[in-house]
Amino acid sequence: MIVVGAAVLVLGLLAIAQAPKGAPPTAPASNSPMTPTSSAPPLGASPPPAANTPANVPVASTNAGNPPANKPAPMVSTKPFTPPKPKVNPSDLPPDHPAITTDESTQVGIQWLGYSCFYVHSPGGVAVVTDPFDPSATGLRSPDTGAHFVTISSPTPQHNFVRAVHGFKDEATLKPLGLKVLQGEAAQQGDTQIQPIPMGDSTAYVIQSGPLRIAHLGTIRQPLTPAQIKALGAIDILMIPVGEGLSPKQAVEITKAIKPMVVLPMAYSTSDMNGPAANLRPVVEFISASPYAVTRKDSDVMMMSKTDLPPDTEIYILHHRP
Repeated sequence: MIVVGAAVLVLGLLAIAQAPKGAPPTAPASNSPMTPTSSAPPLGASPPPAANTPANVPVASTNAGNPPANKPAPMVSTKPFTPPKPKVNPSDLPPDHPAITTDESTQVGIQWLGYSCFYVHSPGGVAVVTDPFDPSATGLRSPDTGAHFVTISSPTPQHNFVRAVHGFKDEATLKPLGLKVLQGEAAQQGDTQIQPIPMGDSTAYVIQSGPLRIAHLGTIRQPLTPAQIKALGAIDILMIPVGEGLSPKQAVEITKAIKPMVVLPMAYSTSDMNGPAANLRPVVEFISASPYAVTRKDSDVMMMSKTDLPPDTEIYILHHRP
């Protein structure tokens, strides 16, 4: 028995010595179900290299949530954020007004609606209507447009027919935003400022619309004083009555004193007028008395930026649409 036991021990040692190195020992048989053993390494230990990875190449971290230590952090822009400009609702524009798109970020839209009534649309989307008229007093069709502000220069039907203008609505809630009627008051909204200038029995207005300063002289009937000229300040575009109140010569002298780049004559007779307005003088009398170049537009609308201004004073005649 001792000899047999010794032989068995020797054979066992020989079997172990001949087994491949690194081979795991054979687990003892068991009748109980297999209990899976976790393959995760102990805490703090490094995971074993992949089978096809050379031993001298470091294994990339499997923590996908964190960027590698040598990856630069994303750059954060310090440029101020400029919100996109809102699109212009076509229903907010007067009849026959061309589309205003968001890329015209420096241009002011000006439409002559007849008589002394203009629609001024700033790059920031603020709309001002000047001197809306009563159609029964002029024979012209109603302006019928929306606006944020209406300026009134005189309490007469040709200059204060506010019913021809309506306020805008909030596009999200459809609630009225309100219409502000200015009769000698100042106002400001967005990129638009409106400043009244007393002119005796009427009121002129300086409208800062985006980059342009526009003067609407209302119903002035006599030459301006030096104080009134100074109050107007530097003017890019002058809207001046040339068919009523002032004589052609007086209108020219006022224009020379203000020195605008663009002159928009207003309050002169057109072929579609009737009633009291039919007695206004034609614009040719003002043109004949002035030394300025004249450009006749084929539309009642013009888009103007600061860089579009002519180098010298020029008269623009907008084509009024009946």
